[in-house]
Amino acid sequence: MNPLFILGTDTGVGKTFLASLLFAYHEASHPGTTLYVKPFQTGVKGTPLPSDAETVHDYMSLRATKRNKTSTADSSTIDKLIAKNATSSTKRSLQSLNSRLLTLTSYRLPAAPHLAAAYDHKPLNNLFIETLIEKLCKKIADFHKNNPTEARVIIEGSGGVLVPLTGYTSYHSDPIRTDKTNIDEPKTNESNINDKNIDAPKANNETNIMNTTSRKNPVINPIMLADFVRQLNKRLRVVCKNELDVVLVGKTALGTLNHTLLSCEALAKRQIPIKAIFLNDYFLHHGSEPQSSMQSPSEPDPQTLVLNDNEEFLARLTGLPVHRFKAILSQAMIRSIDF
Repeated sequence: MNPLFILGTDTGVGKTFLASLLFAYHEASHPGTTLYVKPFQTGVKGTPLPSDAETVHDYMSLRATKRNKTSTADSSTIDKLIAKNATSSTKRSLQSLNSRLLTLTSYRLPAAPHLAAAYDHKPLNNLFIETLIEKLCKKIADFHKNNPTEARVIIEGSGGVLVPLTGYTSYHSDPIRTDKTNIDEPKTNESNINDKNIDAPKANNETNIMNTTSRKNPVINPIMLADFVRQLNKRLRVVCKNELDVVLVGKTALGTLNHTLLSCEALAKRQIPIKAIFLNDYFLHHGSEPQSSMQSPSEPDPQTLVLNDNEEFLARLTGLPVHRFKAILSQAMIRSIDF
């Protein structure tokens, strides 16, 4: 099965929620064969905010407590359930859960990765991104090797499609220009890693020179999350002989059309096909939509009109399956992404 990459139209739209639902769905029928990976996690080290991998863990733990009718869902719940009367396949699944919830990089500042990494004095550059892609490809290949028939890998992005990954040499420094040519061009060496300083501007290439006449607004060309997905897809075709299935998550709220269509355009520009669009109905029930005072009893609910139009218009315009989801995924949703 192809790895599934979950992208969002923004931060906080429900990527981790969808990842948790899909992880639990696959584990229910194929225990121990699901891998979750978060390549870039921000806002966790030294803060009370949980990582997205921990959120998936807690969701699986909560499901386990409900199945076994236990009263708690704390961090020791899984250990308690393993010690009880779970089936052998369930025990193996729960015991290996932590090893199948991976965070590849983690930073303290709750911000875009380019800034969060620089804040921790670990600025990201092209070489680091390429190395991370190789590491992720190896993890996916090894996981499929150990689970040749039923392995399913879920990768969750950070923030929106165009969140920047590179752009600073250090915290408080001016943005630098990073040349994406290196990450998109095939390399001649086996490791696909370029060992030269890929952050340095090329003096002989005018398009790579910082605009010195306007030092306050230098021209930069950072690697975005969508660029990471594109290059990961290229390497997967070589290393694993498969490619990514991409889903886009948005929120069921005012502004969804604009955010989702801009995200679709950014992905299409990079030749990244989308399998389906998922709209998170959480926002529908938590006061994100204002009620109209102009509505008469005989008129349809304005909120319902807007939300239904979001779903129908996106489906007609993109030609993609568009699903509004809550706590349960329908079979139609699962089939649309070949999960």
